[in-house]
Amino acid sequence: MIATIEAMSTLERHVARRRRDSPSTSSGENAWRQLGEELRACMDAGADPSSARTKAVARRAQAMIRAFAQDDPRVLEALERIRASDPPRDLAGWDPALTRYLHSALATLEKDGEEV
Repeated sequence: MIATIEAMSTLERHVARRRRDSPSTSSGENAWRQLGEELRACMDAGADPSSARTKAVARRAQAMIRAFAQDDPRVLEALERIRASDPPRDLAGWDPALTRYLHSALATLEKDGEEV
């Protein structure tokens, strides 16, 4: 639980810094909503997280996560911890089940030797 709180604190600081450094736009949220819809279609169809279609969406999510984190290892670790232990209830249309499905798909990328 403490690790999750620390992860949330890391993310809060990162988001505050990003907001300060560049004005917010809705394009990022829209991109996450669209990606979530594509991933939910995979999940609802019963596709395994290691399926080619799901992994293709996970690769795009991976790129978006890295861009959001600005490749900061602490932020990437915090995001992973939140995905695994306490996903947000509603963030750009994402719910815990969808976030956990993404987490599983990202794990298959890592298992296959793709950078996460």
